[in-house]
Amino acid sequence: MQTQDLFNRKTTIYPDTPLNEPLPASGQANPLSRYSLTGSSDELEKKRLDEVFVLADIALLGQATVLYAAPNCGKTLAVLSLITDAIAENRIDAHHLFYINADDYFSGLIEKVKIAEKFGFHMIGEGYRDFRAENLLGLQQAMIDSDTAAGSVVILDTTKRFTDLMSKKVVSTFTALNRRFVSQGGTVIALAHVNKKKGDNGKSVYAGTSDIIDDFDCAYVIEVLDDGTESGKRVIAFENLKSRGSVEAKVYFSYMSPDCVSGYTELLES
Repeated sequence: MQTQDLFNRKTTIYPDTPLNEPLPASGQANPLSRYSLTGSSDELEKKRLDEVFVLADIALLGQATVLYAAPNCGKTLAVLSLITDAIAENRIDAHHLFYINADDYFSGLIEKVKIAEKFGFHMIGEGYRDFRAENLLGLQQAMIDSDTAAGSVVILDTTKRFTDLMSKKVVSTFTALNRRFVSQGGTVIALAHVNKKKGDNGKSVYAGTSDIIDDFDCAYVIEVLDDGTESGKRVIAFENLKSRGSVEAKVYFSYMSPDCVSGYTELLES
């Protein structure tokens, strides 16, 4: 190792780590000074969000939350029910909520669009109005750059359409951008799948690398407690894996068995 004089202090420099910035002459500003937030607290305070639940007891405004569940267990239904409750109770502004539906069939998309029209939020479908899932990160960056991320709620259904959950490098790019989005006052709720095989404890195991859980604020796995075969009512539980803020460790949600209702709207209201 060698030493160089930085601001008249002896500092250890590792020869295999090149300096990207030239060393400032004595009296010049430190290169890190340009990034200091000191003095901007009033500006930052304007973007601070109150602790408001987008999904009751589960997902807070201004955070990134991921929900893992098996296919057809009711995760989309539960999220739609909870966000429409939040809109009806004036907890969130429907005009700032964007539900990106990238994992549905045509009739299913139509049903979701009708729900969005009833409650006034935005439903975006893969392949419609030239939207492509691979463009999401660029659109989020544009929201950051235009200062429209603050107050916006983006729901991703499902996450595998927007990133490669098995690639740490690709997922890291996805989570880094979403972290910047959230730091600017945005909210992200990502729906994802679990592995087909349960863990040794009989619980569902999230699919993919741990990077999303590591980098997001909150994470839940949804377990089916009653499939409704005998009772006619399906019961699921959101079980917390990671939390920030006053979210609950376990939240229960129930709805009529799909065999007992005639359509998705009736299912949502059950």
